Amino acid sequence: MDFNDLSYKKTYVALHNSCNQSLKEGNDNSYEDETYNCKNCNTPLFSLKNKLASRIGWFSFANAIPGKIRHQPVTENIRSEIFCNCCGTFLGYIFFSERLSSNGFRYFINALSVKIKNKNPETVIQTAWLAGGSFWGIEYYLKKLNGVLYTTVGYMGGEIENPTYKQVCTQTTGHYETVEIQYEPRKLSYEKLLKYFFEIHDFTQTNGQNSDIGPQYRSAIFWSTPEEKDIAIKLMKRLSQMGFKVATQLLLATKFWPAENYHQDYYMHKQDQPHSHKYHKIF
Repeated sequence: MDFNDLSYKKTYVALHNSCNQSLKEGNDNSYEDETYNCKNCNTPLFSLKNKLASRIGWFSFANAIPGKIRHQPVTENIRSEIFCNCCGTFLGYIFFSERLSSNGFRYFINALSVKIKNKNPETVIQTAWLAGGSFWGIEYYLKKLNGVLYTTVGYMGGEIENPTYKQVCTQTTGHYETVEIQYEPRKLSYEKLLKYFFEIHDFTQTNGQNSDIGPQYRSAIFWSTPEEKDIAIKLMKRLSQMGFKVATQLLLATKFWPAENYHQDYYMHKQDQPHSHKYHKIF
């Protein structure tokens, strides 16, 4: 059987039964898709006709495609963990209660464990990489932007492979604390993403961000296509014309290394908000 390459966060959810944050509230009701497939092996698991409205950031279904789901009871007659019956990927939970649906149960599926097969073949997901101080703060604000599906914090631009946070903090590896953003271009353009990026950090600071000082905290845009580079140059020129002295570096994207799990969705888990980043309207 062939398996797909998964990002760090998707692997942690799918293979380690993690309850990591799924799509943010509201996003899961906006798709018009036919089937929801296993992210790991592509097996169809749920169909659109059985999809239910959900406001908790997880996909919800009244039924699964027969024979595709395996149950493992957690709390008798209340809740079971569910897995792809083909490859064993952890998907989420089924809850049993007559209040949930007419059939007495309801599936709740982590969106990082399933792959959406769209009716519209032109629907795509793109990836961007941005650095602007502590990745905790940048990620906090990027997750609020409509069109952003999920984010992963990590490191880019350095000299060694698979660095640790401790190594990066020595300020000798050359890495930037970076956020990987996966987004829907039909909802969020790259230009709009970069405009927002400039509005959530101090792009004029050369030696870090606020009180976080060091080369790993510098502002940078990592471009992967000539079009992305041109958009970044255009916006940086516009900011200069507005009187700002732009310190953001424009760099070709290299290998992205996900950070340790305790850094992911940091402020969500801490139930706090950043102290070194704030939103300031510019554009």
